[in-house]
Amino acid sequence: MAALLGLGQKGVISSLDVSHAAKEGDGYASAIVQDMGTKVGTALAGFVDLLNPQKLLIGGGLSNMDPRLLASIQQGVYGRAMPLMTRSLVIERTNSAFGKFGSRCKAIVR
Repeated sequence: MAALLGLGQKGVISSLDVSHAAKEGDGYASAIVQDMGTKVGTALAGFVDLLNPQKLLIGGGLSNMDPRLLASIQQGVYGRAMPLMTRSLVIERTNSAFGKFGSRCKAIVR
């Protein structure tokens, strides 16, 4: 993966670099994207259980990453949150920016 990203030139690997490598077919980068999405989804599951939102919008830098990230976020949320809270929950990406905080996830609460 480091060779694909040109690590020697930059010296640092960012999340967008990993996403780009995953899109190019790097297996290790794909596993990182999958794991990252599952962890974000697991963290959001508690939020979903607490607030019971109608929709979660994933924006900012996360929305520009590999599409598999959104799928693994959904997997993490639906796998950890209570089924009653996810019955009508929609998780989707948006191009809007919600400010400069955290992972830039916004919930539309019922």
